[in-house]
Amino acid sequence: MKAFDVELLYIAQCFKIPIAEVAVNWTEIEGSKLVPFWSWLQMGRDLIAIRLRYITGAWKLHSPHKTD
Repeated sequence: MKAFDVELLYIAQCFKIPIAEVAVNWTEIEGSKLVPFWSWLQMGRDLIAIRLRYITGAWKLHSPHKTD
């Protein structure tokens, strides 16, 4: 899966971890192997797969704090 960043944002939101948006300068590098159309499709597929795994309980988030 390539949607690792999005999943980290989801996990941070679930645990109420503060998130900040930071601007970056993007420079296109000639010869890049990224194909925007296919990358968009792969990201969409990965996001759906991640969401389904959490909804179905295949993946679960557990609080890192023990209540013992």
